[in-house]
Amino acid sequence: MNKKQLYGPEQIPSRFKDMVTVYQEAFSGWPWFEVSKCADKQQRCAGGFSNLAVGQNCRVCLATPTQPAYGADELIERFEQVATTKNSTWYIEESKKGVSLAAVFWKTDASTLAKEKYDDTPAMAEWLQKQLGDSSFIYLDEIFADKTIRPQGNLANFGELCRAVSTRLDDEVIVFRTINPALSAAAVRDFNALFCERETAVPDRRDFVVINIGETV
Repeated sequence: MNKKQLYGPEQIPSRFKDMVTVYQEAFSGWPWFEVSKCADKQQRCAGGFSNLAVGQNCRVCLATPTQPAYGADELIERFEQVATTKNSTWYIEESKKGVSLAAVFWKTDASTLAKEKYDDTPAMAEWLQKQLGDSSFIYLDEIFADKTIRPQGNLANFGELCRAVSTRLDDEVIVFRTINPALSAAAVRDFNALFCERETAVPDRRDFVVINIGETV
């Protein structure tokens, strides 16, 4: 039976190591394929990550990746940075086999999100401002699952999770960016979510989704 729990930033550090392998494995697979850091001087791989294993030669740039996409120490440092600097809430689902799903949300605004997440996409600053205005909202930063524990249905509790986070962080608007159609579909399934398609409705290579907790399907 799965255990579901929200963690505050002061509670979560003891769980960081439990999430590292889950994160690495999740993002090395579909639809991200972030296996190693791109070694190309021109950084032609989207987001700076390659689908090649460390040590495998790239046929496009002829370079060889030497570092994994996400090192354990690098991930823990990133998690710690969020926990110590953000008004954040963390969520973990787990069974006797380990962590099956984890997510982190934090409060922010359009200007801050543009600076922290879209520094390589200047057009997003204006887009976010027009879409979200000056009000605060909750940003779903990361959500990842261990499909060896649960191959399907990892987003079955997505609506329940979002409502719990909304209450914890005291805001009814939750937004996220993704290339994972399953995550967007879960938002549309559970809420009257606004889905903005990448490179057409939003000037970015990732879809953007806006959830208003009060607007359920």
